[in-house]
Amino acid sequence: PSRTFATASVRSIASTVEIVVMLGMLTFVAGIVLASFPRLSQRIQLQRSGQQAALTLRRAQNMAFAVRQVDTPSGRIIPPAYGLHFDRAAPGTYLLFADIKNQSGTNDGMYRAGEDVVIETISLNSGVQIGQMVSDLGGANQSQEVINVSFIVPEARMTITNAALAVGESAQIDLVGASGAIRTIVVRTSGQIRVQ
Repeated sequence: PSRTFATASVRSIASTVEIVVMLGMLTFVAGIVLASFPRLSQRIQLQRSGQQAALTLRRAQNMAFAVRQVDTPSGRIIPPAYGLHFDRAAPGTYLLFADIKNQSGTNDGMYRAGEDVVIETISLNSGVQIGQMVSDLGGANQSQEVINVSFIVPEARMTITNAALAVGESAQIDLVGASGAIRTIVVRTSGQIRVQ
């Protein structure tokens, strides 16, 4: 009888040790998962912001193909172009706009406050901001403070400009997360739009 009791006690102690070890391992794994959750959440926010910007670029392109009218102070018109305006001075948002003819009677593919129509102001996801923007002006990457990507009505031909002039055949717009992670939106005048 005492031998049976001793064997049962040893088994009980072994089971208790196994349970304690298993709980310790589960606590350790849960701690690792919880510690990495904010970084995972930030990556998801950054990825969503990049995808949303690419979809909004496609939306502007489709609006140019569809030859949609917009409301202006002087009535409904078909604008010469639709586009997106990225500005490092407003790092948490970008604009979907209709490029209205300027005083010389031509559209320039650039957003001009007070002249052009803002269709929508898009806010980037929490913790995501516009970072560096570069274009291939003159065959070399040049930093830009403003990038306008416009689609000319009705063929939706893409133009890329800064605040004053055309800046080449392609541009890269970095979206930066709170952790420093970067998603890059690449646009080319051939119509290519991709998120890296």
